[in-house]
Amino acid sequence: MNTIETFPEMYELIDIFESIPDILDKDLDWYYNESTFVLRRDNEILEVIIEPAINRLRLIWRDKKRIRMELDLQEVAGLVITKNNGEESIKVSFNDSLMKDLIVKTKPYISVVWGTLQDIKV
Repeated sequence: MNTIETFPEMYELIDIFESIPDILDKDLDWYYNESTFVLRRDNEILEVIIEPAINRLRLIWRDKKRIRMELDLQEVAGLVITKNNGEESIKVSFNDSLMKDLIVKTKPYISVVWGTLQDIKV
């Protein structure tokens, strides 16, 4: 099994998600652990659960009344944080070459951009 090769430092994740993570096992190093970050933006909440050593990422985007999106992603190859002109996002790349990168914008508002590759040949 691969691990997430491109991975931000913990302080970078704390900065982009504006929260200290809840760590599942306090006796285990965070890279081999499950870390849950919670970002609150206006009435929206983005919960991000990261397990770097097993290349897994879960996202739950909700407001006070309903879940807008829930993703359980495996085969995550990398996470890259981008900050530019007041906008912040995290790019999720995958080990599968047919998977398009997932972009999760965290600032100034929460949004998600994802899709499939157009030129898939079977």
